[in-house]
Amino acid sequence: MKTLRKLCTTNGKIALCLSAMLLSGCFAYGQQDFFRPKAIPTPFHDQSKQLIGTLGFDGGFDLNCSYSFKDHISLFATANLDVLPQKVRTILGNEYKILRNDFAASLGGSYYWNGDRMIFDANLGVGLNKIDNQWRLIGTPERKDFTYANYWNVFSHVSIGRKVDGLIFGLASRASYATYSKFEFYSTDYQTEPNTYKNLPLLSFEPALFVDLKIIDNLSFNTQLRMAIPYYGKEFIKAIGPRNGTYTSEGYSITVKETYLFVRFCVRYKLNL
Repeated sequence: MKTLRKLCTTNGKIALCLSAMLLSGCFAYGQQDFFRPKAIPTPFHDQSKQLIGTLGFDGGFDLNCSYSFKDHISLFATANLDVLPQKVRTILGNEYKILRNDFAASLGGSYYWNGDRMIFDANLGVGLNKIDNQWRLIGTPERKDFTYANYWNVFSHVSIGRKVDGLIFGLASRASYATYSKFEFYSTDYQTEPNTYKNLPLLSFEPALFVDLKIIDNLSFNTQLRMAIPYYGKEFIKAIGPRNGTYTSEGYSITVKETYLFVRFCVRYKLNL
């Protein structure tokens, strides 16, 4: 009897976990692509009239430029294009091929300070993002999931780092508020018309770690590991279903928190004008 009770308890926990995963990600892999934040710019200016450019990969190819037109003040612009196909396997074992045509751009200004051992940078900016992706279930060509979204976001981020013999490492964080002017998704498996929404709000917090390694004078290699934690408004939850929360079944509860991890690699070049 104890063995049977233990088995039922275990099965209950497993069922609860599966239910929570399905509830928090009923769009488990398929609908997470409407939210794809990009790398936090970390130019590391050390003087005025300095142009810094980075070329990297961050879920797509990106180009970031920053110009310090006077001491401690700079302007930056970023652009990201993601058109590379990808294959993924979901938690339920289904394999998908993803076709993307995503684009993002941002503009902003920053205050920077660069000392003998420490650096500091505080930025404020605005961004435009376009999401256009298609998920194809491998082995079932008639099954396709589509997502289209356009959104503006305003953001602020801060970075602080330590300099040690050609190496810069440190922490960065960004807070962002986005409004989706357009959000559509549908599946050919069970829909003939897309679900369409407008003016959906989303708030996100993104802590990050970065390392910048000097290769030669004015040229360095940079990598960034970033986590994104989104917070959805009530209108968003109505559109996509629950993404975060606590789910209870048969006396057991599990809390689901939706987070994303991103890695960026780039080369950075500095030109003194």
